[in-house]
This record gives sequence, structure tokens and C-alpha cells, in this order.
Amino acid sequence: LHGLQFLSVQPDGAIEVNRAEMHQFEEIKLEFDDPRHAHLRSYHGKYFLPRSNGSIRVDASHKSQETQFELVFQKNIFGLKTSTGKFLSVQPNRRLEANRDHFQLWEMFLVSFRDLVNHIHGDATVAHTPLPPTSEVHKAPAPPPSNLSRKALTSPLSVGDMVLAYGKYTDGNNKFSVNVRASDESVFILHVDFRPPQTVVLNSRTNGWQREIRCPCPNFTHNDIFEVKIKCDKKQYRIFFNDHELEKTFPYRQPLSSSAQLALLEGGKNGFEWLHVTDIRQNTWDGSFPKVDNTTWNWCHNGSDVNGTVTFTPNHKVKWSGGKEHGYWKIVGGKLITEFNGVHHVLRWNTDTYSAVLLKPKRAPASTMGMF
Repeated sequence: LHGLQFLSVQPDGAIEVNRAEMHQFEEIKLEFDDPRHAHLRSYHGKYFLPRSNGSIRVDASHKSQETQFELVFQKNIFGLKTSTGKFLSVQPNRRLEANRDHFQLWEMFLVSFRDLVNHIHGDATVAHTPLPPTSEVHKAPAPPPSNLSRKALTSPLSVGDMVLAYGKYTDGNNKFSVNVRASDESVFILHVDFRPPQTVVLNSRTNGWQREIRCPCPNFTHNDIFEVKIKCDKKQYRIFFNDHELEKTFPYRQPLSSSAQLALLEGGKNGFEWLHVTDIRQNTWDGSFPKVDNTTWNWCHNGSDVNGTVTFTPNHKVKWSGGKEHGYWKIVGGKLITEFNGVHHVLRWNTDTYSAVLLKPKRAPASTMGMF
């Protein structure tokens, strides 16, 4: 997408931030010490190693305290903090540095949900997409004159699939749209109008505009990076802003099989920026619960606050907060059945939140388990 680039590690350890697509040199693996700390290993087998002068190279042969990074999350945006407390930062000249004290726009990287799904499945290859710096001094390059970004779908959408788009709102923005298109028609368009009375309009355009469905506009904050999620249910689209569902849905007026393209409109007007768009396919999941062996998860006993970690070992044992192996785990009928700390647990997978929810024993609120 315009303005977004992948990190690319060259064979000599140099880092370039100038790739529009992900290939082998853009593969970066996260090797976790715990859910919040990891080492970054390049396709060439070397680890990222920050220098005392703020530069960074990818030439370490082994993991050490110096190659460890802390992952600092803000929804689906994250920063990488070195062992000396400095954040990685992408400069306007596309140079990667490790010398920033604060977690701001230049220090932010965008998490692709597709890559998180792959990581949960045991493939720890993650494509990091840095956000372009934006300020009064260093402004992002202007978008194409059409103000329209398009992403061709490799295959039509189907039930269970999702569309994810990320943007940055600035006070003074008037509107934006997310469009699911057929070859020459809009099978679904989500239009947000910030002008009074601030409305979300859901519609389609096949042989002209059809009947609108309107609902109130969610609140946006100046310089807020937000997520739009469109989920394809059996009979309708469901729409979420930052995981909060709109009160209205949109019934299918054209079959999902007609979808061929995603389009983002109004990027670049009045400071509004589209940052990323992707589609997640239901067939990404192998069964109804992802692979858990040799992974570590955050455990939230009260459903929201982390009070420990759960590690599922390849020999079907469990470690609580890095302690000794005990209990067991197995996946039966699409559910995770596990015993640790003397308690038998049954959990189901929630595809809306990409986390596990406790079914047994019953608690109110239910305990949850997430990778991060």
C-alpha cells in the first residue's frame, strides 16, 4: 500500500526499509523468551543487534541479552524496545535506528492479523510493516491523484472471511469509505461521514445506488489509529470499529462470490491516511482451535487482566508462568482441554477476538487466554 514498506535484511546484515512486497529477505522471525520479549532473526539466520551509537545491524550469530527486544503493544500497533530501553524508529530517509526514548508514530509497526494467525499456528514468520512518519516537518508523500487504493482479492470472499483496514483520523476529516467491489460494481460500501449529524451509511451500487442503511458514527480522536473490521456472516456483513460492533448490519444484496476487489476511498484528504488493508480467510484456520504446542499464552483469570502465562509443551504438558511441567493438554472436538494448577479447563476459540474463552469451569466473567 502507498507509504508502507517492509523491513528487508540484506546478506551483509544491512537493513533497508524500502520494499513494497514481502519476499525472503523480508522474512523476520520472532523467537520468544516469554509473551513480551523476543529476538528478531532474519532469513539469513542472524539476529538484530542494536549498537550503543543508536545504529542497528543484523549480524549476531547467537541470542543474548543485547539481541532481546520488549514488545510494547497498543491494539494492533506495536513498538520494539531494546535491552537498553530505546525504541526502534524508522526515519524519513528510511533508516532504521534504535535511539528513541518514546513510543510515537515513527516508532510504531503495524501488526498484520494474517501474520498473527500464522504465528499462532506455529509459523513465527512475521512481516513487519512500519507506519510512515507524519508530522509538520516530515509529511508522508501525497497519495495517487485518484485518492483510491485498491487491493485485488486472490479469490472471492466467503462466509467466515474478514476484511481489515487501518487508518489514522485527524480532526477536520470529512469522510472515508471501505468498498467491496465486483468487477464494475460496489457490492458493499461502508461510508463514514464526520459532518453533522455524523453518520455511518451502508449501501451497495448495482445499476445505481440502492437503499441506504444508516446508524450513528462511532467516536474518533485526533491522531487516533483505528481498525475497521468487516466480517462475512451467513447472511450479512457485520462491521466493527476497534472491536465495537455497529448497531446495524448489512444483508447480502449480491453473492459473496461476486467480490473481486477491496477499495479504500478518501485517503489523503484533510490529513486522513489509510495505512493498511488485508483480507483474512476462514480457511486460514485448520479446525476450530489453532495449533498450541510449543506456544505461550497470557492467562486472564478475570477475563481482562493478565495474571500469569500458560505454556503448552510438545509432549502435551503445561507450564504455569514458566514453572515446572505438569498437567496435560489436548484438542478434542475443536476445543482445548487442559489441566494446570489442579484445575480442569475447557476452552473454545473466539474468531472475533483471536483468543480462547473458558467454557468450564463456569466463571463470570469467563477467563480468557490470548497469545499476547
